[in-house]
Amino acid sequence: MLYVFRPEKHDLEPTNALPSSGWVHVVDPSPEEAARVHRELGVPKELIGHALDLDEVARVDRDNGTSLIMLRVPWGRGSGHELPYRAAPLGVVLMESRLLVTISPIETEVIGDLLALRALDPSRHHRFLFQLILCMAERFLKALREIDLEVGRLEDELQASLRNQEVLELLKYQKSLVHFTAALTSNRIMLERLQRDPRFHISPEDHDILEDALVEIHQVIEMASISENVLSEMMDAFASIISNNLNVVMKVMTALAMILVFPTMVASFYGMNVRLPLQEHPLAFTFAILISIVMSTTVTVIFLRKRWL
Repeated sequence: MLYVFRPEKHDLEPTNALPSSGWVHVVDPSPEEAARVHRELGVPKELIGHALDLDEVARVDRDNGTSLIMLRVPWGRGSGHELPYRAAPLGVVLMESRLLVTISPIETEVIGDLLALRALDPSRHHRFLFQLILCMAERFLKALREIDLEVGRLEDELQASLRNQEVLELLKYQKSLVHFTAALTSNRIMLERLQRDPRFHISPEDHDILEDALVEIHQVIEMASISENVLSEMMDAFASIISNNLNVVMKVMTALAMILVFPTMVASFYGMNVRLPLQEHPLAFTFAILISIVMSTTVTVIFLRKRWL
């Protein structure tokens, strides 16, 4: 899908006519749309292919005066997905003209956050890029908070659980945190190289925004690392808790089986076709019941005193 930024509405609108300046946003384009972006806007095919590769790492690429800055942005896919959160590529193509093109294989909320900025000016390429990176870092922070909330909910369920399902749910979020950490680290390395690149001329004002973006990314990396370590330790602890809960259930069931052994044993004796004591007595059945109750009660008291029940 092809979109163009309308300054008067401060929003992106679907378009069929591609402008020669401004901001064009490309989302999961068809082969025909990708060919139009290459033909009409002059974006090299190789850069378009890199930006649409879901596994593309954050980096800077140049081709005949056109720069591609690859970012890894958070992608929330829902708690029902095998991997609820992962990172997806977002390519920012800076043309020698006043044209700026963003390319992504998915709809990302980072673009919506960027559009919410009232001071957005796509004609100032470097500032636009650094504002986009700040929005990306804030979106990572929001995703980490959402993961913490889900982990907290699963923690409450795990305390009384005997199943592996909750641990498997935690494993999904641990894998998401691994993806986030890898994406954030590649973003940080790319920005540090961009900061040192003499070919990338940054004004002092834009340099301050870049510094803020780096600080935000360092903070998010630290938070993601802490969350990943805590979750890893929590999974080990809750695996032990589930095992302990199962042991408690088995202990109770074994104790109950022992208590019920004695009534069964008495009933078995008096069910034999042989002569038994008191079998002719009119209260024989009552005696059998009383003997079973006394024996079961005695075993129950012993178990309670030893705290086996």
